[in-house]
Amino acid sequence: MVGTAKEQQDGSKWFIGALVVAILFTALLMKADTYLSTSDSEKVLGREILRLRTAQTTLDSRVSDPRQIN
Repeated sequence: MVGTAKEQQDGSKWFIGALVVAILFTALLMKADTYLSTSDSEKVLGREILRLRTAQTTLDSRVSDPRQIN
């Protein structure tokens, strides 16, 4: 059965609206990906984590807190 002209028009509007939302969402994701790929924040974070881990390895491994000794 074929729907009425009003149903077909409403269906077309809904489909076009969903398509526009999908395109805008895709563009937003592409922009976020490009920003995160080109920013140096991950490199800075990596350097900080390396610095902290290096500092941890230089600490004494034995327990020095008297509350933990038992």
